[in-house]
Amino acid sequence: RDWYYKGRHVLKEDVALHRMRLATQLIRQLLRLIPHHRNSKIREDMVSYEVYSLKELLSVVPMP
Repeated sequence: RDWYYKGRHVLKEDVALHRMRLATQLIRQLLRLIPHHRNSKIREDMVSYEVYSLKELLSVVPMP
């Protein structure tokens, strides 16, 4: 909403107002969902990540 409020001078008044109202509705709906999903765990499957040294990454650089 802040972006639209700050940009209201660039946008038409009705456009800025509509977008701020739409953003407000989206925020309200998301705030309703947060308590419901806080009780459940949302996690990705465990994945092993390989760590490469900077020297390895810079030794072979793929070119487009």
